[in-house]
Amino acid sequence: MRELYNNWYFKATITVNNKMFNWKYENIWNTKWRIFNSEKINIEYAGSSSRGEIETGWHCL
Repeated sequence: MRELYNNWYFKATITVNNKMFNWKYENIWNTKWRIFNSEKINIEYAGSSSRGEIETGWHCL
């Protein structure tokens, strides 16, 4: 696994098994984020300081 994180844009590129995924925050409070790629794999997560859950896409992997 390889990770590349950009502090200025709050996003990252992750490579797993030669597949590239993009990760980024979806709101200004950094409580929602998304992992996606060009193969239409999309995982959305929403959380708080005490808990969180995957909202969509977990079945795609």
